[in-house]
Amino acid sequence: MPIATVGAIIEKDGKILFTKRNHEPFKGKWALPGGHVEQNETVEDAVVREIKEETNLYIQP
Repeated sequence: MPIATVGAIIEKDGKILFTKRNHEPFKGKWALPGGHVEQNETVEDAVVREIKEETNLYIQP
């Protein structure tokens, strides 16, 4: 079964926000913030939740 994921490109003043992965795969590598969409969750809600979890930032979809 396919797994839906979300990610975000957050840009300010010409700079893009990356996060350093804490878990495998690719532990220690830089990545855009994002993650899996939970069951019965909209894509918009998932991206807001993932950004909050990974960066402690609140975004508007």
